[in-house]
Amino acid sequence: MHPVIAIPAYSRASSLKRLLNSINEAVYPDGPPIELIITVDGGASQSVVDIADSFIFKHGSKTVEKKERNIGLNEQILWCGDLARKYGSVIILEDDLYVDKYFYQYAVEALCTYKNDPRIMGIALFSPRYNQMAKLGFEAMSNGFSAYFAQHVCTWGEAFTETQWSRFRTWLEVADSDEVDKNPHVPAVVKTWRGSWDKYLAAYMIQNDLYFVYPYQSYTTNFSDPGGVHSPSGTYQFQVPLAAANRPAEQYSFCDYCDSLAVYDAYLEPKSPELYKELGIRPKDIEIDIYGIKPLSVLQKKRYVLTSKKCSNVMKTFKLGMRPVEKIVSDPIQKKVDPRFGFSNQVYLAESKNIESIKRPFYEQINYFSYYQMENKYFIRRYILNYLSKLLG
Repeated sequence: MHPVIAIPAYSRASSLKRLLNSINEAVYPDGPPIELIITVDGGASQSVVDIADSFIFKHGSKTVEKKERNIGLNEQILWCGDLARKYGSVIILEDDLYVDKYFYQYAVEALCTYKNDPRIMGIALFSPRYNQMAKLGFEAMSNGFSAYFAQHVCTWGEAFTETQWSRFRTWLEVADSDEVDKNPHVPAVVKTWRGSWDKYLAAYMIQNDLYFVYPYQSYTTNFSDPGGVHSPSGTYQFQVPLAAANRPAEQYSFCDYCDSLAVYDAYLEPKSPELYKELGIRPKDIEIDIYGIKPLSVLQKKRYVLTSKKCSNVMKTFKLGMRPVEKIVSDPIQKKVDPRFGFSNQVYLAESKNIESIKRPFYEQINYFSYYQMENKYFIRRYILNYLSKLLG
């Protein structure tokens, strides 16, 4: 399998140049030349066009697809995904990404491993450290393999086989926007991605119980440079660690979805067999809500909840004190506490009918999810100073 590399570009010339240079420095498997396609949207800056035209790809052929009219990022991504139908598989890289030396080899190994697995939607090349739905940190539990599974869309370096992509495109043709917005299992933040392809991919995955394969070691990082569609001002928030470029060639080890000890739902809440075993409750009987952002309509579909929301008649209490989050259930708090009054760094096991508040303990959660708690002490002060400095020029 030799997936085509597809890059949508429009206005960020320096970003595109940085990505293309990193692609040239990557390692590729023996075999036929690699296909690289840069799609330049209509009305793109001349500097973007010049960089795309002048780039020399050292590992195969390069094609520049120039759109006559402006179709927008959403349609560009869908166009790139459709290349899987022609080439058998595709890797999509937005222009503000930077790839690791072994990004292509990892994608090939993962695609080959999971190409016939009906539970897998695609392969992620990005390893998240941030839960966008909760606006808090995220860390996946190690399962002893090279990757884990999450029902969360990856848009910062992703790969699809023809079958995986075609099934989504068939569903998308008849997808109803109102039904997606009414689906309580689609996170509220995802619903705000108006008209975005990844909003519909998220709904498709939830509806069909599909997952992305996520690496523990990231093979892309996201600069989120200014001028993008989703963060016009730019942000460092989605930068993640990359490995040393001169490290030895990697050996990958993948497990079946059913055998994984690390699985996460659309809210990046754990669905770990270890967690259910510690609680002594079957997965079908309990909803996990440690981040505290799931709506009541979802939580109360099951008899039990593990939640940071305030509850009455608590069965067990756990403290946010171990990482990753699923490990907190291995050390329950023995002292009887009343969850209705101020114990905001705790998580409760209770019957879902006994949830008393939809609020979550955000401040205490920031302290838990950050490795450097002192930085949060001055968060508001730093925010105000930053705002004033921008206001005063």
